[in-house]
Amino acid sequence: MTGPHDPPQSPYPPQSPYTPYGQPGAAAGQSQSPYGQQPYQGAGQFQPQPQFQPQPPGPGLPYGTGMGPQSEPPKQRNTLGIIALVAAIVGTILACIPGIMFLGWVVLPVSFVLGLVALFAGSGGKGTAIGALVVSVLGTIVGFIMFFFVIADALEGIDWDTAAPSAPEDLSGLVDPYQPDREQAQAQAKAQGQGSGQGSDAAAGTRENPLSADEPIITGDWEIVINEINLNGTAEVLAENRYNEPPSPGSQIALISVTATYHGPQSELADFIWASWVTEDGRVIESFDHPSVIPDPLEGELYPGASSTGNLDVVVPEGDNGLLRLNLGFVDEVFVQP
Repeated sequence: MTGPHDPPQSPYPPQSPYTPYGQPGAAAGQSQSPYGQQPYQGAGQFQPQPQFQPQPPGPGLPYGTGMGPQSEPPKQRNTLGIIALVAAIVGTILACIPGIMFLGWVVLPVSFVLGLVALFAGSGGKGTAIGALVVSVLGTIVGFIMFFFVIADALEGIDWDTAAPSAPEDLSGLVDPYQPDREQAQAQAKAQGQGSGQGSDAAAGTRENPLSADEPIITGDWEIVINEINLNGTAEVLAENRYNEPPSPGSQIALISVTATYHGPQSELADFIWASWVTEDGRVIESFDHPSVIPDPLEGELYPGASSTGNLDVVVPEGDNGLLRLNLGFVDEVFVQP
């Protein structure tokens, strides 16, 4: 019974104020289990299945993605390999164009070197570096083949019949303005040689038939006039420079003053004329065997018709009756009786 102050009674059985999340409410008349525990279920009763709970997203990922697979980072390019490949292609093209093939021969080796550097030291993929090496090698081979084709084509286009050397030009009509003087001097030297009893068969100016000191020497491109021969000019040479050394005992330094005139086609140096002494027994003494600084040496560059006057020197044994030999360049030589 209830009193007048008691609360009204509910016609339904009492229920627990807490119902676990995801569990159905208890049927009327059934006892409720504490929070978080499953109530006792008899045989044949329905058992609720656990519901799927969404997982929180991983750090840095949008909601709902979870811990799914991540995409791979993009591959890095081999910039140096790309440059080498482009250079190899350009070099191959240039090596196949007549007239500018040499540019390809310059670019192809450069691309090959760049390809090696990109292959071993570059970053990123190696495919472009390997391609640059292959293209540069093939381009070099193709360039050489094209070069031989161009040469063969050029040779094929030559008319060898018309390209043969023509007959030399007839120069008989040209007149040498110095020829009469030369012929006269040589004839005079030959006549004087015959008159002195020397062999007439030997040419003038040889060791067998030397010229006299007062005869002009005309041979090759030079005309030489001997102005004076001083067989004992040792004192003058030693006075010219204090570093000059005296000759060996029994010898003396000869000074020969000459005037040289050049008649060749181009210019020539008078410094290429020097004196030698050929002794009675056939020994040759060159002027450079005893070098000295002499007064007024013969020197200077001469064009056709120009002259230079100066001294030549050579060491002469005292009392030797040898011959003076003038060397005119490296070809001609003339013997003179002092």
